Amino acid sequence: MSLYHGDKNLPSPPKELTRSWLYSSINRHDFFNKQHVVIASRECGDILFLKKFGVKNENIIACDKDTVALRRAKKLGVFTYAYPKVVNEVSTDIIATAKWAAYLYKANLASINVDLCVNLKTGLPILNEILALKLSKKTKVFFTFSRRSGRLGPVELRNDASRHAYLEQQTGKKWEIFPYISWTNNSHGAIMMAARMI
Repeated sequence: MSLYHGDKNLPSPPKELTRSWLYSSINRHDFFNKQHVVIASRECGDILFLKKFGVKNENIIACDKDTVALRRAKKLGVFTYAYPKVVNEVSTDIIATAKWAAYLYKANLASINVDLCVNLKTGLPILNEILALKLSKKTKVFFTFSRRSGRLGPVELRNDASRHAYLEQQTGKKWEIFPYISWTNNSHGAIMMAARMI
């Protein structure tokens, strides 16, 4: 596990390695030809990663409640909104966008990256709403969350094994996990965990 102290305008190597690990679970055809839902973020890291490896703008659907992040994503040429006629409201959050994309693209949806960078307690309700959608079996769902120790009701999450077990228990799904420490403009040494649904 590496720590990054370099140029803050560049993505941290651990975060880029994590993205590579997540997206490597998608077959080549789907990666290049199907749609990917991402949370934009102000750094637009996932968008830039996908574009760097040849994913076309029209295959990237970005969302974020942060209007600055959405403006930056829009400048990169990707889709940045959900349609009210499908989700019954104008919304740019990950749940509404995933609902819209699942409805519109069905089997042509390659991935939904729920990269919230929040703790499990905050992130799990959002993740579970997305998992409840009628997704194709080939659609990959990714989830990134903080690994900080804490208590969720009677459960104390002291290590990665307990977090992994809790994630599987609360979602009813099997996951592979990838712990890392990320240095970005907004987080200077955040202890994180990425998970990809098996």
